[in-house]
Amino acid sequence: MLTQYLTRIFFCVGMITGIIFYGTALAEETQTDSLREAISGLQAQVRALEMQMLDMKLAASRESSTQPLLFDDNMIAGRGGAVYLPRRETAPAPVSESVADVNTSSVASALAASGLEITGFLDGIYAYDPDHKTNSRAAINQVEVDLARELNERAGVALSLWYDESFVVGAATISYALRDIESEENKPVPLISNWTITAGQFDMPFGLDYFRYTSIARPTITMPDAVMATHNGWNDIGLMSSWSFRYGSLDFYGVKGFENRVWNSDEEIPGDVADDDERWQTVQPQISGGTRLHLNIIPKVECGLSLARGWSSGRDPVMSLAGVHAQTGYRGFSVMGEMLYSRKAETVKPLTARGFYLEAMQSIGKLYAIARHDYVDEESAEILRYYSFGAGVRIAENLFCRTEFRTNESGADRRLYLQVAAGF
Repeated sequence: MLTQYLTRIFFCVGMITGIIFYGTALAEETQTDSLREAISGLQAQVRALEMQMLDMKLAASRESSTQPLLFDDNMIAGRGGAVYLPRRETAPAPVSESVADVNTSSVASALAASGLEITGFLDGIYAYDPDHKTNSRAAINQVEVDLARELNERAGVALSLWYDESFVVGAATISYALRDIESEENKPVPLISNWTITAGQFDMPFGLDYFRYTSIARPTITMPDAVMATHNGWNDIGLMSSWSFRYGSLDFYGVKGFENRVWNSDEEIPGDVADDDERWQTVQPQISGGTRLHLNIIPKVECGLSLARGWSSGRDPVMSLAGVHAQTGYRGFSVMGEMLYSRKAETVKPLTARGFYLEAMQSIGKLYAIARHDYVDEESAEILRYYSFGAGVRIAENLFCRTEFRTNESGADRRLYLQVAAGF
């Protein structure tokens, strides 16, 4: 009897346990099916969101290709490097006194003064986009502090610190004048009045815009497009020899050269391409050299030629630059312009750019009006034609208020800039 009771008890317990396990398994299977359905629904939503994000990215890419952001390097004149030039700078003499008033900078002759000179400048900009008002904003453009000291009558040192999220070295030069003869009144100008050797980091002497990299010295707010498309305010480390002679000036320099980042593929550049994509390639010259010749044989008419090349490991150059410049003026009116050509990354996928700018300015006392036409033809992009119209006033010594309206040929890309620049 006891055995039968125990057998029945174990049988009942087994039945109950089986029912429980079966119910649990059935519930788990039901929950699994529900989870699978939920996961499938979430995956579908994720795919839909990914497609929406891709569409938004492509739309943003298309818009950014036609509507560049304000304060981009291709919009506002960037700092580009040094204020200080060799001890006897080879800048052409201003074609009129009124133009000289507009371009006056307290830092231009710092090396000629005795003792330690601490100078600098800064400017603020407001940019207004009439077609995309949300892009309009204000910003600090250039901030720079410069120190210079004459070691003796022939030698001098200079240091330029400019702000880009933090203060960095924009120029550091040691200059020595091997020959320095001051012209005397009522006597012929010496055939060679100055010969200066400069070592360190400095701006490459190229064309005319070379003297306007600083916002305090530039009568416009934006930099010419042809300059940006070719050498873009080339600043480098090396050695330079400068001569000032009776009919102009001559510069020779040897530096490392600036790198060029190119798209080394026949495919179009995708809108979502990564910075570390293998198709991007950087071409860096190992040594570069150049020269700039400036002539003022005819009174009030000045012209010149600039050339530069850079080499890597082979004999063929990886960078070639060429340009011609001219300026003239009468009383308060002046005209200047440059034609520039560049061929970069010649050993990978050559990028050729050619262009020019023509600028006219009329000065009346402390006021001036200015206009500029920019033209750039790059093989990898559409031809750029921009027009700039501006005006400025010198409120006090080294304190300027300026405005500039810039538009392309079709009027689809328009900007209005306001600027206050001050030097100290």
